Amino acid sequence: MTESEVLDLLKKQGIIREDGENLRITDLSDITFIHQDTGKKYKFFINESGDLINQEIPNDEDLLSNRVIASGVDLDSWSARGFIGRLRLAEYNKANPSNRLSETQNIGLYSDRIKIGAFYAPLDTDIVHGCTRAFVELENTSDSDFCLQGCYLHYTRPTEEKQTVYHLPLTGTIKAGGTYVIAGAYYGNKKDENAYIKVDSYDQEWYEDGKLIDFTIDTSSELGNGFALTYGNPDLTPTTYLWKANDSSVTIFNDTKTYPNLYDPSSIDAIYFFKGVIDSSKTGYWAKLVLDITSNTMYKNTFELDPAQ
Repeated sequence: MTESEVLDLLKKQGIIREDGENLRITDLSDITFIHQDTGKKYKFFINESGDLINQEIPNDEDLLSNRVIASGVDLDSWSARGFIGRLRLAEYNKANPSNRLSETQNIGLYSDRIKIGAFYAPLDTDIVHGCTRAFVELENTSDSDFCLQGCYLHYTRPTEEKQTVYHLPLTGTIKAGGTYVIAGAYYGNKKDENAYIKVDSYDQEWYEDGKLIDFTIDTSSELGNGFALTYGNPDLTPTTYLWKANDSSVTIFNDTKTYPNLYDPSSIDAIYFFKGVIDSSKTGYWAKLVLDITSNTMYKNTFELDPAQ
């Protein structure tokens, strides 16, 4: 091949780009690598420590946006199952038209769930830290992989006596039975003898204004702290209803109980900790449960029923 042909090929593959009269190597994170045997696609990026991190790129049919179209799930409806459960139910019913299931039936291995499985958020009064980094771990207890593109993790905390929400577009894939870890600020290092939990690996880092996000709790504030996971709804506010209980407008699934209902169709999971953001009726906006957080507490959700049961 001639030099010109080589350069044209490198430009076509996105490895180099024209910059005026000069040629520059494309940023590593902008290059797609394809495994020659499996055909799987990957992106690579450099983390704050200088480590090379890879992330698999999903096939088009695995994107949630395309699964929504293929399944026919109604994005404007809401139910106790949440978005992921409604999507799985729609996919199941399309594949099993003679054995369709209703919103309130248990679909076993095809049921929900992606949930907020664990996180570490220290108190501002902590002298030592039992974990090296802020993190949120999402858990997929279903039998299906989920591409998280189009999903957002939201974090709310008090800033200057007002409730502020931060939004992270998720980019990777959470495997069936697997986890997806989002890492934030450092509180210690691997050699810290007080840090029993070492966050050595993760799937995505969360930056705000060029800095890793800090989940440290302001213990002097009367405002709330929490996480919410949504499909779409990138600009979720602290007063958007994701959970609403004991409301006469919600669906009653039997004669004796009114289940907590996912009031917003985008909702996947949500949780408050330390203090919640509540309305005048004392019902939480994102979640009705507020977890108690004490010094060096790490939250871990070890068991959760399918919301349809």
